[in-house]
Amino acid sequence: MNSTAKVLTSTMISLFLFSCAQKEIVIEPPPKEKQSIIFIHGAYMDAKVWNTILPEFQGIDVWALTLKGRMPKENFGLTEMATDACTNVPKPSVLVVHSFGGAVANQMVGICPEKIQRIIYVTALVPLRTEKAFDSMAKVSKKVFAKAVKFSKMRMTPKSKEKLLTTMDAGVDPKNFPDVEVHSESLASGKDLIGFDVNFYEQLPKCYIYTTQDKLVPLDVQQSFTTRTPMQKTESIDSGHLPMLSKPKELAVAIKNCLQ
Repeated sequence: MNSTAKVLTSTMISLFLFSCAQKEIVIEPPPKEKQSIIFIHGAYMDAKVWNTILPEFQGIDVWALTLKGRMPKENFGLTEMATDACTNVPKPSVLVVHSFGGAVANQMVGICPEKIQRIIYVTALVPLRTEKAFDSMAKVSKKVFAKAVKFSKMRMTPKSKEKLLTTMDAGVDPKNFPDVEVHSESLASGKDLIGFDVNFYEQLPKCYIYTTQDKLVPLDVQQSFTTRTPMQKTESIDSGHLPMLSKPKELAVAIKNCLQ
């Protein structure tokens, strides 16, 4: 190799080594997985009742679940409903639960605790271990619903969508929500006992959203739930029992506050 070639080779090696020295090797962290929020409706409803809320959560993996038992002859118990919900929750998620959905969520705690990161109760029932879903609500609910729901031996059937929605929340105009559907509800859903690991449930992050004008689950009943079941946070909305319809933006803000 002549002297010129040696100089060129030496120069190229130097440039290569300099380039390697200057270039830092950066290991990028794996992309952060989007938070997953599952919305669970209450009695008489299905996933469509959350349609006004879902668009408020841009950038978050959100979806609404329809519970088993929406068909007139489906008489599923609470455990069957909760088991099916667990099957349909694909990964650890925050549960936002409304009304009877609170009982479903608490039963899910005993079936698939690994899939539940947090529970946000929206004027929801909060039955504890060995209790039934409606133990604290039966008399209040039947009295309020007498004008809107027909009770039989097996089911509770709304007389009409308009009567049911306006009985639940005076701030709701059914004409503004043509896609919302109402269903009859099996009385079998109130017969199963709640079962979960008490230690796990006590440590599970929880938030309660009060509705101050609620006639179905009155404020004092809501407060009795949070008195015996401590919550990390509480929020309050001046609405009836269906804030996702009567006060959707206020409810979205309250839910986001619960997530912080």
